[in-house]
Amino acid sequence: MVYSCVVCKRVDYLSPENRLGFARGGVESDSDTPETHTPTADDSERWGPIARNHQIIPPFTGFSGIKPEVTALLVDASPGEVYEAIVDNLIISHIVDQTNHYASCLFLEADASANSRSHDWEPITKSEIKHFLGLVAWMGIVKMPALADYWSKDSLLNINFPRSVMSRNRFEILLRTIHFADNNQATPGDKLSKIKPLVDKLIKNYKDLYTPEE
Repeated sequence: MVYSCVVCKRVDYLSPENRLGFARGGVESDSDTPETHTPTADDSERWGPIARNHQIIPPFTGFSGIKPEVTALLVDASPGEVYEAIVDNLIISHIVDQTNHYASCLFLEADASANSRSHDWEPITKSEIKHFLGLVAWMGIVKMPALADYWSKDSLLNINFPRSVMSRNRFEILLRTIHFADNNQATPGDKLSKIKPLVDKLIKNYKDLYTPEE
């Protein structure tokens, strides 16, 4: 009889006793090679330490805080002078230029009525924009139900400070026209494009004044 399988050929030449052993569990190997442990599913479920190379991060040893040269200049400075060190004249000039540019375009293109406030528009100055920004900051501290209430003459709401800074009409028209970037140069899809020039200037000033911590 001819067999095509090598294993079958081996079985064909085995004695009846060995054939019985092969059927029950296989024939013992003639090799003297020691048995090796075959990994099982149980081995993979055993817990043990994992060898890892932890990266050692060196401690931060640099200087952080207000820069020494700035501290020397502002040691006796008033809150207003500290503010002006951050919101400097370059930023104020930038806001003035962009606001005047936007307002001139807005009011020239608008088909304003006879009573429109646009007829009363006058270019804003550095001094006026400082007053405007200061008034906005003050409003964040002194809360009123509505914007018009800051200029109310009602005895319960009467506050002289806003009227001493600027009229309500002027404040509202500046609130409408204040700009920090040229709309024609805005990047499509960039939600920060209208304030990005201002943000970039502020970040530069912060870097010049302060070194962050770790």
